[in-house]
Formats: sequence, C-alpha cells, structure tokens
Amino acid sequence: MIIERIIYNLIAVFLGIYIIRSYINKRKETYLLIAGGEVIAITFNILNLFNSVYYGNYLIEGIAAILGIVVPGSVFITDYLKNSKNKIIGLLGAGSSFFEKGSISEYYQQIPMLEAKESGDIVKWIRLNEEDVLVQLKDKFAEAEQLADKDKFKEALDIYNGAEALFKENPVILFNSGIIYMKNANYAQAVVRFQRAAELLEDQDLDNDTSASIAFDRAKVIIQGIEKFDAYYNLALAFACLGKPELAVENFKKAGEAKGNWILVYKPLAIILENLKRYEEAAKMYEKLSEYEPEDFEGYGKIGTLFAFKKEYDKAILNYRKAIRLDPNNASLYYNMGILLYETDKTTEAVSKFRNAIEINPNDYRFHYNLALALEKADEKNLAIDELKKTLVLKPDYTVASNMLAILYCGIGNREEAIRVCESALSYDPDNYELYFNAAIAYMELKDYENAKKFFTMATVKNSLLAEAYFGLGQIAVMKEEYFVAEENYIKAIKADPEYATPYYNLSRIYAFRKEYAKVIENLTMAIKLNPAYKQKVKNDAAFDLMRNMNELQEIVDN
Repeated sequence: MIIERIIYNLIAVFLGIYIIRSYINKRKETYLLIAGGEVIAITFNILNLFNSVYYGNYLIEGIAAILGIVVPGSVFITDYLKNSKNKIIGLLGAGSSFFEKGSISEYYQQIPMLEAKESGDIVKWIRLNEEDVLVQLKDKFAEAEQLADKDKFKEALDIYNGAEALFKENPVILFNSGIIYMKNANYAQAVVRFQRAAELLEDQDLDNDTSASIAFDRAKVIIQGIEKFDAYYNLALAFACLGKPELAVENFKKAGEAKGNWILVYKPLAIILENLKRYEEAAKMYEKLSEYEPEDFEGYGKIGTLFAFKKEYDKAILNYRKAIRLDPNNASLYYNMGILLYETDKTTEAVSKFRNAIEINPNDYRFHYNLALALEKADEKNLAIDELKKTLVLKPDYTVASNMLAILYCGIGNREEAIRVCESALSYDPDNYELYFNAAIAYMELKDYENAKKFFTMATVKNSLLAEAYFGLGQIAVMKEEYFVAEENYIKAIKADPEYATPYYNLSRIYAFRKEYAKVIENLTMAIKLNPAYKQKVKNDAAFDLMRNMNELQEIVDN
C-alpha cells in the first residue's frame, strides 16, 4: 500500500502545482479553495504512510481522495479539453459557437470546402488528426491557384470565400484572394483585400492572445505564410494598377520598412517616382539599387536618365559611362548618352556615340535622325542629309526628318529636292504646316511666287499663328507691288507674333513710301526695340531718304 500512497501523493502534488499556477495566472479564489483541499488531502495521505489513526477510516480516505485527486483532477481535465478545443479553434480560425452543440458534422456544414467527417462529440473532434485538416486546406488552396492560372477566377474565389467561413478575417486568406483579384484585373477588390490583410498583420504585432497567435502561425503553415512585406508590396502593385501612384509609393515604402531590406522595392518604387516626375527621389532609388547590385547597368542607365531630367548633365553622362562599361552592346545607352553630349555641345563625341548605337542597331530611325542633328551642328551638312535619307527609309512618315531634310537641301541650294521632300511628306501628314512653309521658302528662292503664295497660304490655314508665313505673303505682295496686300499680311504677322521685329521694319518702309511718317516712326521704333541691328539698316535704306532730316528719325537712329 505504501507504493500506491506514494503514487497518490505524487499525482496530488502535480495537481496541486497545476492548481497554484492556475491561481497565479487567473487570480480566481476557487483555485485557492481547491489548493487548500489539496493540502489537507496530502497531509492525510502522509499520515497514513505511518499507519496513523486515520488508516482504515474510509470516510476520511474518501474525503482525501476527493480533495486531493478528484476535484483538482477534474479541473485539470476540463482545462485540458478546453485548451485542446481552443487550440483547434485557433488552428482553424473558427468561432467557438460552432462547437456549442457538440457535433463536428454541424461544424463541417459551415465549411463546405472541407470533406465532411462522421458525427461525433467534442472529444472525438479534438482527437481528429490535425494533419488531415491541414492537408485538406493545402489541397484546396492549391486547387484555387490552379484554377486562377487557367483564368477560372470565379471558381478560385469560391474556394477562398468558403475558406473565409473557416478563417474569420485571416490575413493569409485575404492576401491570397487579393492575388486572385489581381490576376483577374479587379484591382479595386484587390486593394480592399490587401489593405485588410495589412491591418490585421499590424494588429497581430500588438496582440498577445495565444489562440490568435496559434491561428496565424498555423495559417502561415497552411498557405506558405505571408508577412507584412507581402501585404504592403502587393497592395502597392494594386494601387499602381488602379492608377493611384501616390498610394502605390506610400505602400512600397511601408513594404521596405517592414522587410528591413529595401532591395525588392527599389526598382518598382523608382519607376513610379519617375513617372510621377519626382526625379530626385527616383534617382536615389536607382542609386540604392546600384549599391546592392553593382553589376546592374540598367540602374546606372536609369540614374543617368533621371539626372538628365534634372538637367544635371555631367552626373548623367558619368552614370551612362558606367552603364556602357558594364553593357557595351546596349545601343540605347550610347543613344541616350549621345543626346546628352549633343545638349552640352560636345558635338564630336555625340556623333561618335550615335554611330556606336547605329553599329549595334542600324534599324532604329531615331539613331540616324539624331546623328543627322549632330552632324548638322558640326557643319557636316552633306553627311547629315545622308543620315536623314536613311531615317526616312526606315520611317517614311517621320515628317520631323522631312522638314529638316528640306531645310538642309535649301541650305545647299537644292530647292527642287527640298520641294519634292515636302510634297512627299505631305502625303503622310497633310496638316503639317511646317512642310507647307518649307516648300514655300523653296519656291520663293526659285522665284516661283505663285506656288510660294499657295504654300504660304496653306501654312497659315494649318497654323493661323505662323507669323513667318504671313510675312512671306507680305514679301510676295511687295514684289508684285501690291502694297496694301503686303501691309495687311505684315499686320497679321505682327498679331501672330508681336515679338517678331521684321514685319515692323517692312511696314515702316511701306509707310515711308506713302509718307505716313507717324506710322513710320511707330513701327520703326518697335523694330529697333526688338532688334537694335535695324538702326544701322535704316541709315543705308533708301526708303527713308525723305525723312533723313526729321528729328524723330534721327532720335531713333542715334539713341
């Protein structure tokens, strides 16, 4: 009997320790009463070990058994079962209300996504193999992903909607259903899901509730897990797709802060900042990216582009040089650098870079066109013409090149070819006023005034503010001695561009011939104000001979 009583005492002591710990944790007076009974029962049992007077007194032994084993043991078993049930509830994220009736069949009816089990009481439910539930969930979520990959978004979402009956406001379920909405281009719903997932994850950091922690940890195991980074990163992507770049930037930054490693967000963040024209911030992101990935030539190229936007050309060129060293066969890098060199008047080097780009990719019309610009700036007009011809072979409708080619042809005296280029380009762009204007200039130089007038007139039809075309019409009228028509067109030129000096001067000449001296002085004053070089021209212009002795004229010329 001694061995049995020792075992009895060991069990009683274990239960006593459990009851005392329960009191410390929960501060309920009931546990103190049970602990007191435990002390009495253990005392009785120790005395019985020494054959005390209580030995054989079954009433006292029964009371000791109840106080020492039955009562605290019942508390222990009840707590154990309750904790086991709560653990399962925490695992599934379900509410305890589903278990009040004590039947798992009713629980499964609430969760049609799981295969139903046979009915049983709570104890049988607690004894269910947790792995069976986890395997079912994993299989279901894998099925949802497969359905989404096949564009069966409704079926995939049905699975997640079923899961939400199981996982009440579980961030993992919300996140994964958000991904499905993203794949289905339903960005508004994706935003709602990701935002709620992020909120729950933030709350999780502050929540010390054990069952909640179990639920979340288990949920991560079930669906591979998510972190705050995942929620914020995908929320940022959803905002970007939804056309809300500022909110995308905000959430990419939160993702970077949550991860503690910004390498995954530098690039998308930089791209969005660049599109928002927040070039300085975007440049910093690309610089950081290059620090993490020093072999990333795209990072250096982007930094160069952003510094170019900020007009910090030296820094831009420096970064393009770094990018080219890492990727010497990237035509775009040479091209972009060539543009910067052209803008900073490093024309010879710009020509070289454009030629490098063309060697790598001879079929990009932009490379040839910009090489033509650089060659023209270097006074290599014939070479520039050759590159413009190549540009138009690659892109015949590129009327910017056609206009430049026409101007260069006029510059070297080949007016007929200039006219041909303009008329050919008008078949692609009949509303391009510059083509009409350049053709008119070529006809003027050929002294074909009728065609010149026709093309100047068409230029003003296409652009009513083209002062130079009105001036051209005025010049043709003067040559035909149609001075009132000339006056009318010069006035139109001035209205189109009040800062255009030449029409004022030519008007003053017409008024001088008509001896309208007040108008002469008025227009001559404006011409000289806008272009002081006209002072000298007045002194040698016979149109003003009759006014040489007028104080007003002398005052304008001499001041």
